[in-house]
Parts: sequence; C-alpha cells; structure tokens
Amino acid sequence: MRIFGLTGFPLSHSFSRKYFAEKFAREGLTDCCYELFELPDPAQFPALWAENPALLGLNVTIPHKQALFPYLASLDESAQKVGAVNVVRRQPDGSLRGFNSDFYGFKKSLEDWEAFWQNPPEAALILGYGGAAKAVEAVLRDLGIAYKIVSRDPAKGDLTY
Repeated sequence: MRIFGLTGFPLSHSFSRKYFAEKFAREGLTDCCYELFELPDPAQFPALWAENPALLGLNVTIPHKQALFPYLASLDESAQKVGAVNVVRRQPDGSLRGFNSDFYGFKKSLEDWEAFWQNPPEAALILGYGGAAKAVEAVLRDLGIAYKIVSRDPAKGDLTY
C-alpha cells in the first residue's frame, strides 16, 4: 500500500482524508491511502518517516511549513522562493525534498490565462499575507510584476486597514 498524508497540528479540522479516499477511488488507485499524521512537535518528523516506510509524500499545513526545513535534504525552487513547504516527497534514494504547490498553482493559473499575457498588468495587489500570499508574492516577483501587500498587521504589509 502506498501511503500519502497530511501533517500539521492540529488536524481535527481537516477534510483531506475523506477527499483523497474519494479521489483515489474515482481514479481506481486501489493501492493508495491518505492518512492524517498529527505532529505537535516538528522534531517528530524524522521518526514519522522512519516508522512508515511506505509513506511516499505528505501535504504540510500549519504550523510546520517552515519548521520542517531542518529535516529536509533539499528544497525545490518553489520552496526556496516562497520560504515555506506545503508538500514533502520521499525521493527514490529515501531523502526528503520539499516543494510549494501554491507557487506552481498560482503560476500555472496565470500561464493558462491568455488575457493575462495579452495585456500583462504593471502592478498587483496582494490581499493578506498568509502562506498562499507568500507564494503569490514569489510568482509576481518572478514575473517582474510590481505589487503591494495589504495586511491587517502594519508590520507585514505596505497597506493596512
């Protein structure tokens, strides 16, 4: 059985297990399961992988998106640019590599948006400064688009409300 899952703390609010169980069933992936791995302490991360040799990948949620960096052998470009991981994959050699899927998702949505490329914006406004906003910021920076950040916390944004 190939195991995938979610780690973070707490996970009582998560609907990921149900979502992925249904998705695996729809796709005919009978050799896959999705589990929740609640880790109050990120120092438990290496033991989680050691105790679950069939674990191939994890989604990562709060509060571990930055705390897991010391336990990863490498970060792909997306995680480096965003400064956070939300996906960890066990590589063929057994090492752990971190990714940021929000970066790829936002960038792909812009790449697929034909009107965006016909008349690209000169500037953008990012509302909020949570994890996904950091990925948006990294993509805009990559594309050379100026931006301002709106945040409730004046220390985190260019604009506040």
